[in-house]
Amino acid sequence: MPITGSTLIAIAVSLAAASTAHAGFEPPRDCGSGTTIFRDGPVRLLRIAGTIDGEQAWRHYVCSARIRTPERFNQTSPGTDEQLSAFRRGGPRVAFVDTLTGGESFDQLLGTVDLRSGRRRLTGIRARDEGPTVLAVVPDRRGGVAYLQDRFDDGAQRIGYAPARPDGGLGVPRPRVRITGSRVVPGSLGISAGTITWTTAAGERGSVPARTSSGRGL
Repeated sequence: MPITGSTLIAIAVSLAAASTAHAGFEPPRDCGSGTTIFRDGPVRLLRIAGTIDGEQAWRHYVCSARIRTPERFNQTSPGTDEQLSAFRRGGPRVAFVDTLTGGESFDQLLGTVDLRSGRRRLTGIRARDEGPTVLAVVPDRRGGVAYLQDRFDDGAQRIGYAPARPDGGLGVPRPRVRITGSRVVPGSLGISAGTITWTTAAGERGSVPARTSSGRGL
C-alpha cells in the first residue's frame, strides 16, 4: 500500500513529539550551535546530529529575532533519508521542502516554520500530483505556500498553492497553472496579495491567482 502525504505527516509529527528516552542528542547551547542550513538576517535554521535507537538522526532548530534560544521544529527518522531544502523566507515564516527517500519511495512535503513561535506546519502533495521534484516554495503573509514543480510527463511544469487552514495548518496543495516552453527560474517564484508570480529563463513573466472561487486547482 503506498504511503500517502497524510501518513507521512502523521509520521513526521509523531517523531517530532516522541519521547527522547531512546534518543541521544546534545542540545544546542545557543543560536550559534550546530550546522547552518539556512540564514537570512537574524533568522538561522540549524541542524544537530544525534542518534535514535542507536541509528543516526538529525534535529532541526530555528532561531530568529524573537526566538533567542534554539527551538526544535523537526526530527528525522532512522532508516529514512530525510532532507530539508528550498528554504525561502516570507514575512514571519520560512517555507521549505521536506524530502523523504527510502528503498523505492520518494515523497515530498511542503512545510513552514513560524519565526515567532517555532511552530512547524506540513502538508503532503496529492498522489495524483506526486512525482516531479518541488523546485521552489515561498510563503505568503497568511501562512499559505506557493510552489513550483519540475516538468511532468506532458512536458509542463506546475505552479500551485497550499492555503493556510483556519486552524493554522496547511491545506492540500493544488496546481494552479501549467508552464510549457522555457523553464521557470525557481528564485523568481513569488506571491503577494493573493497572486502568484514568476519569470521564465526566457524572461517571460506570468501570474495566476493563488486560489479559485471553488478552491480547486487544475
